[in-house]
Parts: sequence; structure tokens; C-alpha cells
Amino acid sequence: MEEAEIDEFEVVDLVPAPLLPRHRKTKWRWIKIIGIAALGVALSIVFAIWILPLLLDKIVIPVLVWVASRFKRHQLALVLMAALSIFPVLLIPSGPPMWLSGIIFGYGIGFIIIMVGTTIGQTLPYFVGHYLFHHRIQEWLSKWPRKAAVLRAAESGGWFHQFRTVTLLRVAPIPYTLFNYAIAATNIEFWPYIAGSIAGMVPEAFITIYSGRLLKSLADAKHAKRHMNAVEITYNVVGFCVALAAGVSLTAYGRRALQEMELKAEQQLPTSPSLQLESVELDPQRRPLS
Repeated sequence: MEEAEIDEFEVVDLVPAPLLPRHRKTKWRWIKIIGIAALGVALSIVFAIWILPLLLDKIVIPVLVWVASRFKRHQLALVLMAALSIFPVLLIPSGPPMWLSGIIFGYGIGFIIIMVGTTIGQTLPYFVGHYLFHHRIQEWLSKWPRKAAVLRAAESGGWFHQFRTVTLLRVAPIPYTLFNYAIAATNIEFWPYIAGSIAGMVPEAFITIYSGRLLKSLADAKHAKRHMNAVEITYNVVGFCVALAAGVSLTAYGRRALQEMELKAEQQLPTSPSLQLESVELDPQRRPLS
């Protein structure tokens, strides 16, 4: 009798759960999209009413006045470029100097400063990690086997495969400074790494510059105590919405691509629970610039 009950239980347990109809999936997807959009609008209103004025009064205007009184433009350009080059080596976020570059220099010179500085800032950790902290980085990556598996899968392909993977990882929501060192635990070559890093940084550079220019225009209007006309308000609102949508879309795309890469890489992981670091160990016969 007990065996019959057990067999019956096992058969019932094997019956798959009913799938949701297509229209219900679509309905919940639209509810999720509308909810996220409403939350974004609410947060934007809170930011514009309470946080933005405080940010302008306490940070933006004082920083601009201090910078104008301490540095000439060419000196400030060199200082910002040096900060963007050195901060990633020291694991310091590069957002403030990128943002300041956009505020002061705009799209043209600001973009050049950001791209030159971040390129150097991505190159230095690559070689520092390869030659000084390679094994320590491997030990650190062993705590995140799925992320390590993605990097291991990236190195197995050719030049374009490595370039594409690095570009997607740059767009994905991965800490910028940590990724610079994590790549040193792989055999990904230098040129696809730096080319993919530059390509992945271009959208972030433009979004950062735009946000900086927007804050500067608001700070100028507040400092001069003048009101913006309808054209300026419309331009800033539309531009902000476009920049916000672009940033959210890029982050979502990068997150989805990273999840797909993690899923593919997870299927190739060994059955043991711990990741074998030898699988991502640097080939001693191979140099980073090969």
C-alpha cells in the first residue's frame, strides 16, 4: 500500500505546471513596463524639485567658481585627463572627472578629454593586473564563478569575439574599475580589449557630457537669477528624457546580454561547486600584446 502511494505521488509530481496563456504574459509585461515608467517619472519629479536645487547650490556652482579661480583651461584639461588615467588604477570612481569635463568643456573637447583619459585608465590596470596581481585577481574571481566563466568564454574566441564581449561587458552594469582588473585574469588580448573598451565607453561619455551641460545651464540660470524661456525648458526636458531613455536602454541591453553570456558560460562550468582557477590562468608563454 505504501509503495502504491509513493508511486502515485511521484507520478503527480512529474506533471508539469500549467503555463500562463500568452495574453496574461503580455498583460503582466505591460503592467511591469508601466510601473517602471511611473516610478521613473516620480523619481524624476522628486529629483527636480528637491535634490537638483540642493545639488546646484552646494556642489555645482561652488565647484565651477573654484575651478575658474584656480586653473586655466589647458591646465584643467590636463588635470582632468590625469585624474581619468590614475583613478581606475587606484579603484577610485571616474564619474566626477568625467562629469566635470562635460560641464566645463562641452561635447567636443570634453569628449576628447574623457576618451583619452579613460583609454589610459583602462590600459594601466590591464598591465598592472597582468604582471603584479594576476594570481590574487584569480582568487578574487573564484568567489563569482559565473562572472569568471563569462570571461573565460570570451578568451576562447577570436579577435572579434573578444572585442564584442568586452564591448557588451562595458555597457553592462559592471563596476568600471573592477572590470579593468578582472580582465587581467584572462588571456584576452590587449587590442580587442582596448578597442572594445573604447567602443563601450562612447555612449557613457556622451550621456555624461549631456548631463553635465544640462546642470551647467541650470546653474547659470540660477546664478544669474533669470528664468528660462519655453524653448529652453522644452529643449532641456526633451533632451533629459532622451538621455534617460538611452541610458536605461543601454543598461537593460547590457544586463540582458550579460545574463545570456552567463547562462551559456554556466552550461560549460565543471560539475564541481568550486570554479577551477586553472581554467582562466594566464598562459606563461603568451604576452598581453600578442
